[in-house]
Amino acid sequence: PQEVKKYMQREHQDPAEVMSTQLLNYLIQKCDIKRKFNNTFKHGLLSAMGIMYVGILNGEPEAWNVNSMRFNCDKSPELDFVEDGDWATCEYPMTPSQIVRYFGDELKDSDLDTIYTSWYGGRGYGNDEDLFSIDERTRDYDDNSTIKVVHCVWKALRKLGFLYYNDKDGVEQMSIVDESYKLNKDFGDIRIEWYWIPEVNQTWKIKVSDPIYVKMGPIEGQFKDLDNLYYSKLPYYGSIYDNMNSEPTSLMDRLKVYQYYYNIVMYRLELLLASDKGKKVLMNIGSVPASAGIDVEKWQYFFEATPFMYFDTQEEGNNYADANTIAKVIDLSMASDIQKYIEIAEYLRKQAGQSVGITDQVEGQIGSSDAVSNTRQNLVQSSHILEMYFELHNYTKRNVLQALLEMSKIAYADSKPRKLSYVLDDMSLQMFDLDIGLLDNSTLGLFVANSTKAEEAKETIRQLTHAAMQNQTVELSDIISVIRQES
Repeated sequence: PQEVKKYMQREHQDPAEVMSTQLLNYLIQKCDIKRKFNNTFKHGLLSAMGIMYVGILNGEPEAWNVNSMRFNCDKSPELDFVEDGDWATCEYPMTPSQIVRYFGDELKDSDLDTIYTSWYGGRGYGNDEDLFSIDERTRDYDDNSTIKVVHCVWKALRKLGFLYYNDKDGVEQMSIVDESYKLNKDFGDIRIEWYWIPEVNQTWKIKVSDPIYVKMGPIEGQFKDLDNLYYSKLPYYGSIYDNMNSEPTSLMDRLKVYQYYYNIVMYRLELLLASDKGKKVLMNIGSVPASAGIDVEKWQYFFEATPFMYFDTQEEGNNYADANTIAKVIDLSMASDIQKYIEIAEYLRKQAGQSVGITDQVEGQIGSSDAVSNTRQNLVQSSHILEMYFELHNYTKRNVLQALLEMSKIAYADSKPRKLSYVLDDMSLQMFDLDIGLLDNSTLGLFVANSTKAEEAKETIRQLTHAAMQNQTVELSDIISVIRQES
């Protein structure tokens, strides 16, 4: 029948999948995830740690970048990702207004008084002579303008029981109970199976005169998936580069030695440029025709402003033989030495790039004599060398988005049905209904494709669409839809 044929021609999409995709696109726009992902990748290349925090802020799922200099975690060599470790700590310098923004519902009036009393930043520098000593004023402004807030997370074991019981209709059911529950067969209980489950706990410490501890206890929403109870992740997501039985090593760490050499060469070059005097002219001052009323200043004017230079061979101490030796040129230039140091600096630059797989072709500096095949091979080889960093970052992005989607289930669990909207790239408005029940009863996973192969496939399709357009076998709208695809 036509009705059956109509639906057989369509692809099946689960409603939970469609809504989760819409919700994820909304969170990406709301939390500015793309920009934060770029910052995470930058932190990883500079410090070997690209970390993001995923949590709930004022009832909304949120993610932000973490300063790797203030972060510490379990660095077991077997761990690929930070969230799989057993512990992590991070220090946040916050102003009182930021503390109230993050922990306003956890703070008492006395806590607020303590925070503002312990804060020196509001008084600034130099307003109170007794507030800072001379040595303290030379320190970083961050030491006095913010309050340190330390976040500690760790994994511990929690005893959970799976209670099997008969409901009022005599059908066996199952539910989760804590370790304080006692089996009561009079109410239909059958048995309890006890398990030790890893659980993530947290504590926030506001370091003021009298330390304040907030949000102490297990992180909420950890046991929503009964099929994966041992799924225990820290709220800090990211990766540490080259952590296998060694100190974490970033891309910048591999370039440091070349940077040191380059700084030495540039320092030597700076000294040469400062001592370079160029060519100097030694002029016989006795040749200035003083008898004609021309002094040195006027003679200098004629020398620079006109093509003529006047001299008098009859002046005392001069003769006709001195006409050819009025001036001598002395070369005080360091051009040859400067050129040598410039060549050394250029050599170090190329060696630094080649040591990490960033060649001139990758930077877009392709010579007119470079063959197309050689350039393509250089790009392919560089992509293989750098793929480790991009691939690891792609998995970090996947894990962050997965956590953000799971965190939204907890944040929106008690909210009423609502409409969410966000603006697309073409400035159109996308709206969708958030079904809390459908979202809460679904477990979805994100998967990352190989970006290199995907980009090669997209490039091949673009070339084929160009040929198809010339042969008039496709429409312009089809080509536009292909170009606008992001995967």
